[in-house]
Amino acid sequence: PSPDRQGYFQVAYGHRRLRACQILERPVKAIVRDLSDDELVVAQGIENTERANLSFIEQAFFAATLKARGFRRETIAAALGRADGKLTYVSMLIGIAEQVPAELIGRIGPAPSIGRPKWEKLAAHFKDGKAPAAAQAIIYKVTSTAVWAAAT
Repeated sequence: PSPDRQGYFQVAYGHRRLRACQILERPVKAIVRDLSDDELVVAQGIENTERANLSFIEQAFFAATLKARGFRRETIAAALGRADGKLTYVSMLIGIAEQVPAELIGRIGPAPSIGRPKWEKLAAHFKDGKAPAAAQAIIYKVTSTAVWAAAT
């Protein structure tokens, strides 16, 4: 049930299917269940990881977003499909996502072939208050390279 609108419901699974049915003007059958916020986040996280193999930085950004929304690390681990008690992995993901400026992550994008070591190396550039100057230099370099590549 929607917390904002009486008699309405939130979609936990199938946002794309719902949108397709709306476009096709077809009715939608649904299973309605009460879910806590934690259960909803875990359900949505698991659906996303099963649908698409999230890159390292996508996982990190997702984990940091959930932390910022007040979710516990156990819930974040479960949403990432890591309910095996790998809280150190969740802490590492959050640490990297919080160090690298969100604008830079957005400009780089999912980077599916870039794994943890390179993101850790990049994050190290933003420690000890060096973030503003380092971020501007790296963002400028990424933007300039992308503009140059697009122009050639």
